[in-house]
Amino acid sequence: MRSPPYTDAVDNLNPVPAQAVRMVTQGAFSAITDFLHGKALQRFAKPPDDPDLPPLADFAELGDLDGDGVPRLGDGIGRTLVYEVPEDLFEPVIGFETAKALLREVWTNPKRLNVILVGPPGSGKSLLLEEMHRLPDSRYMVAKSTTPVGLRDVLLDDKPRLICVEEVDKANPEAQSGFLTGCDGKVSKDISGTHEEVTDLDTRFVFTANDLKGIIAPLQSRCNIQVIPDYTPKQRHDVIKAMLTKRHGMDEKDAESVARMVAKKGGDVRDGEQIGIVYQSDPALAKKLAAELKPMAA
Repeated sequence: MRSPPYTDAVDNLNPVPAQAVRMVTQGAFSAITDFLHGKALQRFAKPPDDPDLPPLADFAELGDLDGDGVPRLGDGIGRTLVYEVPEDLFEPVIGFETAKALLREVWTNPKRLNVILVGPPGSGKSLLLEEMHRLPDSRYMVAKSTTPVGLRDVLLDDKPRLICVEEVDKANPEAQSGFLTGCDGKVSKDISGTHEEVTDLDTRFVFTANDLKGIIAPLQSRCNIQVIPDYTPKQRHDVIKAMLTKRHGMDEKDAESVARMVAKKGGDVRDGEQIGIVYQSDPALAKKLAAELKPMAA
């Protein structure tokens, strides 16, 4: 299994939050954290009696078995990684509780899981994907712009825990085929497939798509497919408002006004996201954009 990325010394960082990935080895504690937005990594030593860390029983040496007889997740040097989910993950997303629970499993389960989120434009699947990309040790790709060589390089060089892939149905079959071995946890060191193959990758994939018809059957068979239905007008209003307040810092009154205008004119979550981005630098312009938003074409 892979070792997590970290730096041995990073100056002037804040204390590690509770959601940090924790590990233990040879009686000495260590922890790493990847701040969800800044991607700043920190590693530091902790004594065994540190009250902020769990007891030894919460960790397992590489090779230990869980309740199902499956080897516990380890990083290859005698330590077990504990992948925790931030409490505010999916906070802007209304509904889709089954999809959220499955996506949490993608991150935390020792066994590899891959997921395709499929639904119409503006249904919230991209928002779910963006929330997953907040997790440390994740990468983001647009399927139609990703080559098999580029994917191979990311898998071999970075060995990320998670790869978030947008619009996989827009990629051609050859590009989609490039994801197959990655979903199986293996990749060839040479794109021709004639050289040494790495088979111990733990990378998981989450894809989005508008339509399953555009996805090759072998890729579908490697994924759990979750249908994300379109929002009702009320749900769309609530999601846009939550996103504007929690992600973009818009005050409640302005967020309510903007969300109402966007939902009334048939706008979707992406429209709300763009207005939120503008609001951070020019609140007056953001509200004007909301008021002048053109209705979506039928």
